Amino acid sequence: TKVCVMPREHWVQYHTPEVMGYGIDECFAPPRPSKKGKNTKKKGQPANPAREYSLLTNKYFGLVDPRGDVAWVIGVTDEPASPVYLGWWFLIKDIRASVDEDFEYELVGNIGGAPSRLLVISDRPWFRILQGLTGNFDFGLTRITHRRVVRGLCEAAHDAGCPLPPQLL
Repeated sequence: TKVCVMPREHWVQYHTPEVMGYGIDECFAPPRPSKKGKNTKKKGQPANPAREYSLLTNKYFGLVDPRGDVAWVIGVTDEPASPVYLGWWFLIKDIRASVDEDFEYELVGNIGGAPSRLLVISDRPWFRILQGLTGNFDFGLTRITHRRVVRGLCEAAHDAGCPLPPQLL
C-alpha cells in the first residue's frame, strides 16, 4: 500500500446528530423541503455536493493558515450506538464566515472525496489513537500530526473509493 504524505497538515472534524441535527449518512442527501415548501440546505452540507466540500467550525486559527491542508469529516448516524464512519475529505481552499449562527467559520474546498457508501472506521486499529488526539472528539476541529492516524485515514478513503489525489500519496 502507498503511504500518505502530509502535504501540510491534516485536520479532523467529528459530525454528530446532536450538534448538526442529522447523521453523517444524511450529509449528501438532497435538501429537505422546509415547512414553507422551499428546499433547505442542512447545516454543514455542501452547497453543491458535486463541486464543493465543507465543514463548519468555531475553531479560531490565529496565525495558522489551513488553506492547502486536508480536512477530514468523520461522524455517526442518528442510530443509537452508531459506529464512526468516514464522511468525506477535502483540500481546504478557503475559510469564510459561516451563515449558520451556531458556527463562526466554514472551511470549503472543491477538491475532495466522499464515499458512495459509508465506511466504518471505528473498528480500525489506529482509531483509538485518533480518539486520544481529539479528546474523544471533544476538542472540535483538531490538527492530526500522528502519521499512523493520517495513514489510516488515507487508507480508509482508498478503501471507500474516494482516495486522495496521487500527488498526496
